[in-house]
Amino acid sequence: MTSRKAKIAFVIQRYGLEVNGGSEKLCRALAEKLVPHYDLDVLSTCAVDHATWANEYPPGLQTLNGVPVRRFPVSLRRDDRRFGSLIGSLFASEPPGGNRADEIEWMRQMGPYSEGLLQYIKENRDRYDLFVFFTYLFATTYFGLPLVRDKALFLPTAHDEAYIRLSIFKEIFSGARGFFFLSPEERALVFRLFENAGKPHEVTGIGIDIPNNIPSPGEFREKHGLRKPYVLYVGRIEEGKGCRELVDFFVRYKIRDRRETQLVLLGKNLVPIPSHPDIRHLGFVSEEDKFAAIGGAEVLVNSSFYESFSIVVMEGWSMGVPALVNGRCEVLAGQCKRSSGGLWYGNFEEFRACLDRLLDQPGLAKRLGQSGRDYVRENFNWETLTRKYRSLIDRFA
Repeated sequence: MTSRKAKIAFVIQRYGLEVNGGSEKLCRALAEKLVPHYDLDVLSTCAVDHATWANEYPPGLQTLNGVPVRRFPVSLRRDDRRFGSLIGSLFASEPPGGNRADEIEWMRQMGPYSEGLLQYIKENRDRYDLFVFFTYLFATTYFGLPLVRDKALFLPTAHDEAYIRLSIFKEIFSGARGFFFLSPEERALVFRLFENAGKPHEVTGIGIDIPNNIPSPGEFREKHGLRKPYVLYVGRIEEGKGCRELVDFFVRYKIRDRRETQLVLLGKNLVPIPSHPDIRHLGFVSEEDKFAAIGGAEVLVNSSFYESFSIVVMEGWSMGVPALVNGRCEVLAGQCKRSSGGLWYGNFEEFRACLDRLLDQPGLAKRLGQSGRDYVRENFNWETLTRKYRSLIDRFA
């Protein structure tokens, strides 16, 4: 007689091939790795865009890459005026916060709020042995986790940012049975803020899958007319990712430095990019082209202030490319220190000095890139990570 597979639900704000986002990418990759071991469903919304939460996917059950996905419509459209007013009142002080009703309304407006998803969780809690909630910041987790707290694991992707200091988040960080953390720095942050160090947990991470049939870096350069060596940024081009500062730093760098170096940006643009002969914004590209771009870069830069993990830095290291990261983000600096795979900066002068070293000393850049590659292969292969995820799931399921 074969034993029954544990029935698991992953709860995530959006899910699909068209969805770009670190936690969403992790959820999809992990679901596809674990679906042979569990009777696994993904519970999500019909949204694709995290800025609007517009319903774009059809509701209902779909199977995507072997994973059953149940999608529910977003039932509350964000009121931008109300949302902006709440942000202004809740985050004007230090520490941030206000009355409980306003904080909860801010969470509803943050979204995606789906009455259908919450109702499904409530009505089907006994069908599942375990629920795994992804990311602390969205309504799917805040309103969903308390409905099944006795059988909930939590992967919060917590950042050291103002949002996490709202009082309402104490409920979900104290309510979960156990945690998956993506880095030691994320674990330390959560345990410090919520005094829950006794909770069962695993420090895991994200595996890196390099696609087949990657074009050569030369083909990518030719396709996009890149004639100079380039520094590469990959991800959402927005304020919180440090992109405005990165562009400013690079413009100032070019004033002093006459070498033939470009800054190439891949991703959706949410902040103005100045017109500059050595700054190229290429928008979205395929996964294959992204890895070709990484493989051809002199340096991969991550300028973000807030990260719980950096997939793109790991992708850069998997291609042997050194990293230059914002040292004000403890997670990014910690990744570079543990891997010996990159340098970090805290201001413009440090940015300039680090970039000079990486561009002027190709031997150093190669050694850093190789150290990063070894670090990823040893610690972030899916066999190792799947074992870590399964150990905590099996403990409760």
